[in-house]
Amino acid sequence: MLHFFEKKFLVKSSYYKFMKLLHLIFIKDFKKMLKFVKTSLSLIFRIKKSSFLYFFLSFFYLLPRLTIHNQ
Repeated sequence: MLHFFEKKFLVKSSYYKFMKLLHLIFIKDFKKMLKFVKTSLSLIFRIKKSSFLYFFLSFFYLLPRLTIHNQ
């Protein structure tokens, strides 16, 4: 089931923005991250609820993998 969401999410243009945000978090560039979050939050209100769902499902799916690689 997660594989299905992953495929659907890869098609979305927000996937790139999501990965960019994760990258900014892990390199701890907080000024850039805050600016990026502001623009992302303004975009969230314009996207559909389904896209929002894919965003969070992918977030919780990818985050454990990324933290494992950083250790």
